[in-house]
Amino acid sequence: MLLDRLDPGWKDAWESGEFEYLEDRLKNAVREFSGMKSFTPAELLAMAAEAEQSLRKSEEERIKLSRTVKSTIGNKIEIVAVNRPLKLQNFDPFNIEALNETEMLHKEWLVLKNERGAVEVFHQACLTEINQDSQIIRLTIPGLFSRIRAFRRGGKVTAKMEGITAVFEGARLSWRGKNIVIKLE
Repeated sequence: MLLDRLDPGWKDAWESGEFEYLEDRLKNAVREFSGMKSFTPAELLAMAAEAEQSLRKSEEERIKLSRTVKSTIGNKIEIVAVNRPLKLQNFDPFNIEALNETEMLHKEWLVLKNERGAVEVFHQACLTEINQDSQIIRLTIPGLFSRIRAFRRGGKVTAKMEGITAVFEGARLSWRGKNIVIKLE
């Protein structure tokens, strides 16, 4: 967008091979632009309208993504941690997206822990939900088709399947159909 405003002919010049790197062309355009006064009021209004439209479109896309993830078919694992919030230990920062004020979509890798245990999710999309204190109170892992092994042994609840391991002491384990709920107390 900047090059379109500062150097309207950049696309043709690039396609004809006049320059190799967009960064260099942008640097030169900005250097030349620095001598100009400012945008006109009409240009400022047009840019504000374009930015508002872009933000609205992004919000609509996030809402659609949230609905898509939540309605994903297959089994799911839900870890409810309202009483014992989870802390973010590790995640892939390049594969995360804020869906709204309280939910984050982790697309690749996530590790959460608290004083009672931990959960790691690898190569599986999952949702985290935070409370007003920015503590993680819920982890939902939807769209699971592989067999999930979940059991209680020696005071620990364990849920395992390819790419997912959760082990928590003193938790409650329950099933809602084929969905597994681990409640941390």
